[in-house]
Amino acid sequence: MSKVTINGVDLELDLMDADVVEKFEDLNKWIVKKIQDPNAYEGLSTADGMRYQCACVNEYFDKLFGAGTAEKVFHKNNNLGIRMEGFAQVTALSGEAKTFMDDLSAKYGSGRVQNRQQRRAEQRKGGKNKHQNRNNFIILDVLPETVEIDGAEYRINSDFRISILFELLMQDDEVGKRQKLIQGLKLYYPEIPQNMTEAVEKMIWFYRCGRETESDRSGSGGSGSKQVYSFEYDDDYIYAAFLEQYGIDLQDVEDLHWWKFRALFKALGEDTEFVKIMGYRSINITSTMSKEQREFYKKMQTVHALPIPDAEREANELLTEALLHGGDLTGLV
Repeated sequence: MSKVTINGVDLELDLMDADVVEKFEDLNKWIVKKIQDPNAYEGLSTADGMRYQCACVNEYFDKLFGAGTAEKVFHKNNNLGIRMEGFAQVTALSGEAKTFMDDLSAKYGSGRVQNRQQRRAEQRKGGKNKHQNRNNFIILDVLPETVEIDGAEYRINSDFRISILFELLMQDDEVGKRQKLIQGLKLYYPEIPQNMTEAVEKMIWFYRCGRETESDRSGSGGSGSKQVYSFEYDDDYIYAAFLEQYGIDLQDVEDLHWWKFRALFKALGEDTEFVKIMGYRSINITSTMSKEQREFYKKMQTVHALPIPDAEREANELLTEALLHGGDLTGLV
């Protein structure tokens, strides 16, 4: 239901109802024709011409919202300016409804699926990615290979190895904050955009796989979570897990989009050694466990502890929170 307030009076118009929309469109055509009809003004003074237009607007409001609406909104005066302003507010509802329907169609329309091949071809030719400002869905949308910045398309390095390097770079405490930022841009962009601020925003958007925040069942980030994996120290376990579960040899893969890799990474099963190790690292050992359980998990946490100093691990957890979950990057990069 579209709502508008004119002179303190709340009016509603259901522009999702086809009959109401038809009536609305017909009345808009009607009033334009009435006000623009030169014959209607023959012999009228300027004041009477204004009164005629006021009467047209009154009739428009009564027909659209019900008898008596014009008097309630405009009272009994003949102020044309107030009526034109009110009329403009009502007609603006049409644009808002159209925008809503366009957005609805873009998000849920069949064209989103049917035009995948066309959109992929356009993207490879340098066409614009129209879905960068909302959450993207890997099973519906064409995965991006470019980002739009200041109206121009810039290629982005989409291979999973680039984003792994980016994550490792962000976690490297031997690299200065400014250098991290510069090197991150060099990693992702073959041609670095002049608008550095937006380039960084789109870089993080891509790293988050096109979502406002990135869910992470592995527990590498999130409020209060522990760092439970490291691409640097767990690379052999990750390699083995992909080979075991998916039959994917990450050494042989020439190019695997980061978003695909991330989806597969998050879906690794609990029977893989890598996921078991993450479970050991993340588990909270409590007094409700048996003595044998506590001893076992303490041993596993010692055996599989990440060889990262506490201060560096805490910084990594803050960074992952910012990168994946929409936290503040200020002071981190």
